[in-house]
Amino acid sequence: MSRNLKNTETKIKEQSIAGRLVTLLKDSVIYGILMALSKFAILLILPITTRYLSTDGYGALDTIMLTGALLTIIMIAGQDEAFGRFYYDKTDEEDRKTLLMSALVIVIMICIICAAAIYFFSSAILTALFGGTEHLREFRLMLIYAPITALINFYRSVMRWTFRKKEFFVLNIGPTSMIFILTYIFIVILKLGIAGAIYAQIISNSIFILVAVFLSRDDFTLKIDGEILASLLKYGLPCMMMVAFTSLIPVIDKGMYTRFFGAETLGLYSFASRYAMFISLPLTAFHAAWGPMLFTTYNEDNANQTIQNVIVLYVALFSAMLYAQIAIAEPITALIASKRYLPGIYFALPLSLSIIMDVFSSVTAAGTDISKKMYLNTISIIAGIALMFVTIYPFVKFFGAIGIAYCTLTGRLFSHMLRTAASYRAHMFRNKLTRSYITLLLTFVLSFFCQRLPIQNLPLIITVRSAFFLLLLAIIWVILLPEEAKKVLLNKYLTRIMPNFILCRL
Repeated sequence: MSRNLKNTETKIKEQSIAGRLVTLLKDSVIYGILMALSKFAILLILPITTRYLSTDGYGALDTIMLTGALLTIIMIAGQDEAFGRFYYDKTDEEDRKTLLMSALVIVIMICIICAAAIYFFSSAILTALFGGTEHLREFRLMLIYAPITALINFYRSVMRWTFRKKEFFVLNIGPTSMIFILTYIFIVILKLGIAGAIYAQIISNSIFILVAVFLSRDDFTLKIDGEILASLLKYGLPCMMMVAFTSLIPVIDKGMYTRFFGAETLGLYSFASRYAMFISLPLTAFHAAWGPMLFTTYNEDNANQTIQNVIVLYVALFSAMLYAQIAIAEPITALIASKRYLPGIYFALPLSLSIIMDVFSSVTAAGTDISKKMYLNTISIIAGIALMFVTIYPFVKFFGAIGIAYCTLTGRLFSHMLRTAASYRAHMFRNKLTRSYITLLLTFVLSFFCQRLPIQNLPLIITVRSAFFLLLLAIIWVILLPEEAKKVLLNKYLTRIMPNFILCRL
């Protein structure tokens, strides 16, 4: 593609392991900021839709858009991941262009097939969702929204895989900002109701698809390759199934809460799941930066050592973030919701750890991605969901409402272990994980007792939770970090902020 891109790939390959970790952290911060800005713009839309639509109208819009989000996953057919996996195997410029065009053709064809098929069954689907066809026009508008969103998401992934952060910025911030403006115009000024919110999405994403085409104009060719098409589908379809099945887990959870405990407990769980999503922002940013790093360096002699260091970095960062998120759950809940939701914070720990283990699998199961045996990941996730169904009744019986959250965690942990084991069979990468698992387990224990200790005095709560956090940092230092990392931290960073007599004791 561009000369700057080739220079970036070469630079990463030639970096030391420490240099790659710094690059990974920098890219994670960049993607995190971009995603945070994008999500903030989306949050600004919420007051418009909730205030100017009726409760029933907002519920209908939310259901239609969730259906559209699931349809988008199907339409993109895993090509956002498949393109990245095969891209770094190609060194010839024309081969890379052919790869991009082939992946784009797959997305467009599946978009057309899915939209046409669902259009003919739209009345039946709508009746199943709402018990009638009152929102048929809006549902069919969603069939325009979903393909357009699939295409814009595909182009965003292309920019991410090819290290084009400026273009990635444009394709993230631009559409969400325009959606906010158009939503206000269509709902508040023109009073178009539910359809207005969908029009805003369609128009904004359509405009920025044209922007994406312009930004990648030098990457196009009219050539497609049948062998490449088959390889992309073979890799991408299991990815699509994996994401779709993972997206179903929250739906299953909520259905279980509604069935066993009613609407009030469902509300507490829904808030906790939203609160747990705070940690998903840095996790998603890490995942966005990790993929290009992995496929750029996996053929290098020190690739396995790089992955081992990334595992240590990941566990250290997200163990600390998990504990911090749980430690401040009460004041944050009271601030953004109300004290009525405080009982729901106990759901946040297993839900947050579930998300952490999901993304952790992308590192520990790197061998599956590299070997292109993505069906192993899909099978692992299906097995995890099956375990959830098997264990749901005993968990509810013995642990009550929180049992469903821990049932979810159990399923995710089982999937993670299967994915990691499958990766070891699929590729020669071998990583030492015992210290990482011990650190995560002790983080969970500290976070659990942080929530459960029956202390009412605020200064004492702050003191105890701060002491727990310092204990966690000590655990990370003693158990997790290798001696080489300790020496680097001591010599390069801590000497600037700590007195010499303390360093001598360390």
